[in-house]
Amino acid sequence: FGLTARQVGEVIRDQVRGVEPTDIHEEEDSISIVVRTDPGEIPDVQALQSLIIKSRMGDAPEIRLAGLAKLELAIGPSEIRHVEGRRAAVVEADVPLASLSTAAARVKRELRGLALPGSVVATVSGQNVEMERAIESLLFALLLAVFLVYIVLASKFESFRGPLVILLSIPLALVGVVIALTALDVHVSVLVFIGLIMLAGIVVNNAIVLVDYINQLRDRGRPLNEAIVEASSIRLRPVLITTLTTILGLLPMALGIGEGAELRQPMGVTVIAGLASATVLTLVVVPVLYKLMMPSLAGSRPSELPDAIEKV
Repeated sequence: FGLTARQVGEVIRDQVRGVEPTDIHEEEDSISIVVRTDPGEIPDVQALQSLIIKSRMGDAPEIRLAGLAKLELAIGPSEIRHVEGRRAAVVEADVPLASLSTAAARVKRELRGLALPGSVVATVSGQNVEMERAIESLLFALLLAVFLVYIVLASKFESFRGPLVILLSIPLALVGVVIALTALDVHVSVLVFIGLIMLAGIVVNNAIVLVDYINQLRDRGRPLNEAIVEASSIRLRPVLITTLTTILGLLPMALGIGEGAELRQPMGVTVIAGLASATVLTLVVVPVLYKLMMPSLAGSRPSELPDAIEKV
């Protein structure tokens, strides 16, 4: 006959739904010309069987649709989609009462309990895939930020162990972040990761101030324990003032004040909670870690002579 099944379907579609060969333009209006079979000629399926199909081969005879296919009424999809060459059915839904990550987790949990045929695969895509890709890229950015901070600190302190003591203040910030996000029911999102990247450069400031002053005191000949205690007491006020000013500056964002603040609120909560917990724990944990990891310091000159002079 000269036509494939797909070509026969295209012929039927053109005759029933019509085809637009051209348009008529009148001033600013455009009128489409539709060429199709008169709807009165095919009122039902029985009349559709009498539809004449013309072959593209000039010598081939015309044939009615009933001679090519058997027609019957049935319920089917309005369109057929393919994803990566495989037939696919898309189920879309809006979840206004839950976050994207929570909804995706629940859907995946339900899919794991379904007994699907071997040829059927169910996946969660759409915005969830975009969010997972964004989180992966931000996680890489967070690790890169920590590495760059370590490089800067290593060049400043001319040591590899000293910067490690300072960088341990970053996990201390995660303690407050986890507690705050759990207590306020804030879900992990892209903005939360942006806040974590900000914390990687903010929370180390307090530890830098503390460790640097301990090193200065040890260079002057102070014993290790005395240098740690004195540095912690003297640097307490600058550390608290710096932290408080940053927290107060981010407070309106965390409280959700302003138009569209609900989008920025997770970032404000993350930075405030991480900075607060890191500050409190830094004043306790960093001195202990310093004593364990830095018992000796190149360039320091510990001696009993300064103590003897002070006593005199």
